[in-house]
Amino acid sequence: MSDMHESAEPGRGDAHFAVFPDCEVAAAAARFFRQPATRVLTHASGRPWLIGHWSDTEIMTARAPGTALAAIGWCGADPQHLQRLAARMRDLTEVDALARFLPGSFHLVATHDGQLRVQGTASGLRLVFHARIGGVHVAATSADLLAAALGSRPDTGRLAVRLLWPVPHPLYETSVWEGVDAVSPEDALIVSADGQRVRRSRWWRLPEPTLTLARGAPAVREALAEAVDVRTRPAGVVSCDLSGGLDSTSVCFLAARSSASVVAATWPGRDPADADLAWARQAADHMPKVDHVVWDADASALVYSDLLGIDDLLDEPTIGVMDRSRVLQQLPWLAARGSRVHLTGIGGDHVAWCSEAYYHRLLRTRPLFALHQLRGFRALWNWPLGETARALADARSYPHWLADSARRLRAPMPESSVTGSLGWGMPPRLFPWMTAETER
Repeated sequence: MSDMHESAEPGRGDAHFAVFPDCEVAAAAARFFRQPATRVLTHASGRPWLIGHWSDTEIMTARAPGTALAAIGWCGADPQHLQRLAARMRDLTEVDALARFLPGSFHLVATHDGQLRVQGTASGLRLVFHARIGGVHVAATSADLLAAALGSRPDTGRLAVRLLWPVPHPLYETSVWEGVDAVSPEDALIVSADGQRVRRSRWWRLPEPTLTLARGAPAVREALAEAVDVRTRPAGVVSCDLSGGLDSTSVCFLAARSSASVVAATWPGRDPADADLAWARQAADHMPKVDHVVWDADASALVYSDLLGIDDLLDEPTIGVMDRSRVLQQLPWLAARGSRVHLTGIGGDHVAWCSEAYYHRLLRTRPLFALHQLRGFRALWNWPLGETARALADARSYPHWLADSARRLRAPMPESSVTGSLGWGMPPRLFPWMTAETER
């Protein structure tokens, strides 16, 4: 395997690449992806395997007769471990265990006996797409890479779905481009040796809820500590958000355990009643080796700042752009301080938050406890009693609920949050300015 490149600097903010099976047709299709500064990782045959952009620190490879592995991103494996796995691999399904138990966030690409396997992360942060290009199936980490090679246009129906608010599961797990298909995060894409057939293999399943909070907490702590260790192990300077909230504060404490030099950054709120800064300073007092930087609250960018100047190369628009300027404002200064990676608490709420919809089922198994808890939620969110009772009595399946929602896209939004909180989700709606063709 060789890695040829004109420049080690990627053209966008993260590693992105296309993956090709080891056949002549795929080698011909690869010409659509060769651009100035792209890097090429080859199969043992010399044909292209990966073409794209990545830095030397973002990729780890191993090979053995008939087998090759590549991890691109933040991977907790050491090269020797990856090499041992490649040497003893007898089937592509053995990659499942590696993907499930290695800490970090990375794409995993494997070839074995001619077959190709590509997968991202179960969180959906690193995705996989595929398309038939030049007579062969090609996988990629970004839909727009494949769309550019195909010269395809956005799919009108999929684009219309993106205008719903909110977009219900699983309708967002698609590509907006014609001819480009998305792979679900829990699946790996398997491409045949001749590149003519693809199938999907489930590598991750939602664990059964068998552990109590007390028994499950150590496992969460260990996983989070391992994830932070992957980023801090190379030492140097690492920066962290220290908002005063539980998520970023936990990450900052874990980073402070490492041999890296840690810079903790806090943006105080503009509201004088905001207590986050006090909590951040209290946490920093327990991390004496951490350099705590407090920014000027009045200098922070406002929501929607520089909205028209954003040029991020993303697969599709994201609601995250509205707060982008404030989130990224500190990064140039931290980079000047030598920070090679910045850790945030983003994602903490997604992992630890429990939907109130849990009480829909709990009411049927532990009614007295559920009613006691629901009284608190009613008081907190001002849920009307009748609407709460109707939401709890709703026994529709998810497909039934989704089908009913499709017939009410122009209905007014519910007056309270109880329907979305205690049901399958907030019923999707179309905004008034959307056309009849969008609704169709």
